[in-house]
Amino acid sequence: LVDRLPRQIEFSRLNLKYTVLSKRKLIKLVEDKHVTGWDDPRMPTLSGIRRRGVPPAAIRLFCERMGISKSDSNIDFSIMEDCTREVMDDASPRAFAILEPLKVTITNWEDDKLEDFAVPRHPKRAELGDRTVPFGKTVYIERGDFFDLEGPEGIANSGRLPKGFKRFLPDGKVRLKYAYVISCNEIIRDPETNEPVELLCTYYPETRAGNTPEGEARVKGIIQWVEASSGTKCKVMQYDRLFKTEEPGKESGDFL
Repeated sequence: LVDRLPRQIEFSRLNLKYTVLSKRKLIKLVEDKHVTGWDDPRMPTLSGIRRRGVPPAAIRLFCERMGISKSDSNIDFSIMEDCTREVMDDASPRAFAILEPLKVTITNWEDDKLEDFAVPRHPKRAELGDRTVPFGKTVYIERGDFFDLEGPEGIANSGRLPKGFKRFLPDGKVRLKYAYVISCNEIIRDPETNEPVELLCTYYPETRAGNTPEGEARVKGIIQWVEASSGTKCKVMQYDRLFKTEEPGKESGDFL
């Protein structure tokens, strides 16, 4: 006779906010064409997560942090994103990318002159070496790095700066990362929308590569940039979470 019976322990399922993990619900999303397929980057499948750009090490790190439990819980999706960010921060070489470009013309720079800057490929891993980044008369900065006090965002904010904003302002100064400090002299606007389309700026040669001249205050704002003639256009895929609500179907019973 067997004097010991098998012991069965049931653990709670993994639940993630802003998505569903039930196979039945995922099949419905695919069959009803709410997503492009099982490998849709918004889907919580291995093929979908892979297409989203999440490395395998990030998935393993997420599983290690979550562990197992007998009580139901709903894990915030941001924990998965934090694990991805942590793994990629250590492994990924850096590059400048501008998603919403705003043209900046350096008025006191020679027209055809290009100057190269040696920029580290990774700020924490010197063994990866440097890369060469050219700088010229025309560069692009991120539109969100310039707060236009007289433009749409300034009007919407009653002419007040957002709390903690330390980047580029009209009549203000900012440092282009690894390059020079520039100041904004003039804003060229779209006549219909009043949106800025170009900034006419002055650069300060004595501020090259992080240098602050003696007696001058250090410029707090640092923004990234891309030189216009050497920049390469690319397609950037940005994906949000699968659902807009934390727990799809909790209130209505219908997750769709």
